Amino acid sequence: MNPRIIRAIGSALVVLGFGSPFMRQAGFDTVLTAWMGPAQPWSGICMGVVGLVLAVVGTRWMNAAAVATD
Repeated sequence: MNPRIIRAIGSALVVLGFGSPFMRQAGFDTVLTAWMGPAQPWSGICMGVVGLVLAVVGTRWMNAAAVATD
């Protein structure tokens, strides 16, 4: 799998996950976070942590590939 895709998915999950508690209080809801219901804000925080891990892994993978090609 392409590390850029992993980083992009991770970044999207970070924004949606950590932003979902604030969006819910502001009256906005996304399809991805609507099914979480009363489990908010913990499910959003968990989604953000998973996204953060994916973003870090994707970035490190890209850096390792860049070093290997040099």
